Amino acid sequence: MMRKVSKIAFGTSLLLVAISLTACSAQSSSTTETAATCTAGALPTLTSGVISIGTDDPAYDPWFSNNDPSNAKGFESAVAYAVANELGYPADKVVWIKAPFNTVIQPGTKPFDFDINQVSITAERANAVDFSSGYYDVAQAVVTIKGSKIANAKTIADLANA
Repeated sequence: MMRKVSKIAFGTSLLLVAISLTACSAQSSSTTETAATCTAGALPTLTSGVISIGTDDPAYDPWFSNNDPSNAKGFESAVAYAVANELGYPADKVVWIKAPFNTVIQPGTKPFDFDINQVSITAERANAVDFSSGYYDVAQAVVTIKGSKIANAKTIADLANA
């Protein structure tokens, strides 16, 4: 009896796998487009076959670990390596360039292909540099003690004389 139950369970499992694979298979459509393949050298980078990524100096935790973006530890380091890989640049074709924050957001030519930094996107900064879509949003708050002159602040302007 146990052998029969095992055969039924096995058969049912195979059927479910087959249905799942069929549901996930490519669907035919009337228009077919092929996606461009990203390969190192296909993008107009500063150095052919290499992608250079700028970041803050120092590179702060938890965005980077031990002030070393190349160790692939930390949130932004991991995101940058994932983006580079999607663009066709494996880790050994990534070069990091650390620069002080104020030079990163100034308009003009940069010594890197793109920058990854914990930057708040503002209209003023968007006039100087091109931003990607935000990839990390943080709610910011001001915490104070009861009775402080800013305890009832509701706007940034209310904090002006803090």
